Amino acid sequence: MVPYGWTLGLVIGLVVVVAVVALVTPILVLAYKIGTQARELDAALSRARENTAGLAGLSTADVTLRGVLVSQGAYVAMLHGTDEKTYIVRTGDKLADGTIRTITSEMMLIQQQVNDPLSRQKEREVRKMLRHSDGTN
Repeated sequence: MVPYGWTLGLVIGLVVVVAVVALVTPILVLAYKIGTQARELDAALSRARENTAGLAGLSTADVTLRGVLVSQGAYVAMLHGTDEKTYIVRTGDKLADGTIRTITSEMMLIQQQVNDPLSRQKEREVRKMLRHSDGTN
């Protein structure tokens, strides 16, 4: 038997532990950096989605009818959204919760999907009236 064999075993054990720590530490640091970058990218994508959702990201309650025009023989509507943008829409265009069904010279009709689980009604018609500058309809 070799005297001090336990010492040699202890030294080998410590060398193995130091080697494992030296190998694992950079991996953990890189994983942390990748996680941080992923969170930053996710936040940037969320901001981009908010900025590019457009009309499909707005609900019926989020839009106001500001004007009606005739284009190629059909009415088109100018909507103002809560995102402070103006949209030109046609019959058939979709909102987050409905579809534009009719546009006339005085109003726009939206077929809105009702997402209330307590409501028996699954759809309803919402009229957006054109308001004139003098305050009358």
